[in-house]
Amino acid sequence: NSAKPIPGTIFSNKNQNLDTLLLNTHLVITHHSNVTVDGLMKGVPAICPDGAASAICNSDFNTIEEPERPDRKQFFYNLAYCNWSIEEMQSGECWRYIKEHVLPIA
Repeated sequence: NSAKPIPGTIFSNKNQNLDTLLLNTHLVITHHSNVTVDGLMKGVPAICPDGAASAICNSDFNTIEEPERPDRKQFFYNLAYCNWSIEEMQSGECWRYIKEHVLPIA
């Protein structure tokens, strides 16, 4: 999990990978990013108002000093369930699930 700078941005700690950075991280704060999930996997709480991780993350900046640490187990079960193999996509199983369970609530 090596982080790479996005063209036009400045990236600090470019000589460290994300796993190393998360070892000493109190809280991940991001708008909408996969790094939130990486942090949660390492036990680092997060503030993230949008994206998949928003289902488990707080969006209240008043909790920065004492962030919530919810149980992550069900979140990761749910996230894993939303991953599909090539065969499941080709067979239409993925699209059937999305039409039945995702589109009605979107």
